[in-house]
Amino acid sequence: MITTTKERQILFTGAMVRALLAGTKTQTRRIIKSPTGTFEINSTLDMKQCWLNVTDANEQAVRPLMCPYGQPGERLWVRENLFWSEHEDGWCYQADNDMLECEYSEAPILQKPLKSFIPSMHMPRVASRILLEIVAVRVERLQDISADDSVAEGVEVSHRDTSGMPWYKLPGWEKPINVSDAKIVYQHIWETINGADSWKANPWVWVVEFRKVQKGADNV
Repeated sequence: MITTTKERQILFTGAMVRALLAGTKTQTRRIIKSPTGTFEINSTLDMKQCWLNVTDANEQAVRPLMCPYGQPGERLWVRENLFWSEHEDGWCYQADNDMLECEYSEAPILQKPLKSFIPSMHMPRVASRILLEIVAVRVERLQDISADDSVAEGVEVSHRDTSGMPWYKLPGWEKPINVSDAKIVYQHIWETINGADSWKANPWVWVVEFRKVQKGADNV
C-alpha cells in the first residue's frame, strides 16, 4: 500500500541533520513571509494558524495564511548535501559520511557525476533518508522560545554541574558553550543559519513540531 499523505521538502544544515538522526531535534522554526504587502500577526486570533493584518495598495484585511511547511498529519522529506566518495565509489551524505543506499539510476543527478557535490536544494526525493510527520504547527516571536523548546530544536546538554544544573552545547560539538541557558545556544544556531542580526530582529516564525517516521511505515 502506497501512502497518499501529502509531502513537502525541507532543507536542513549538516548539524541539524545529525540532530534529526539522533532523535534530539523535534522542532524547527522558519521565518514567516507574507506573499504580498506588509503584515503584522493578529495575536487575538487562532495562533495555531497565522492570521495576518494585511496592508497594501489595494487591500486592508485580516485573513489566514497557512503554514507553507504543512499541517499536522502531513510529511516533510529532508534534503541535505551529498558528495561523491572515490573511496566508497558512491554518493555519501555530507552530515555524517554515511553512504547513500539507492540505485543511482533512479535519478539522473545521481548517475556517475560530472561534479562531486550535490547541494541540498538539488537532492532528489529518492535520496532522502529522513521523513518527518508534522504533529503541530503554531506561530510565535522567535525570542519567545523556551529553554525546553531550544533543546527540542537540537541544542544538546553538555553536562550537569554539582547542583544538577544543565549546561548546553552546540549539536555535535565536544566543547560546550559555557552557559546554562539553552536559548543562548539556540541563538547562536539561528544566527549561524540566518545571519548576525537575525535574532535581534525577533521575527514572527512558524514553529513546526514533528516526529521521525520509521522506515517501512506506509512503505516508506
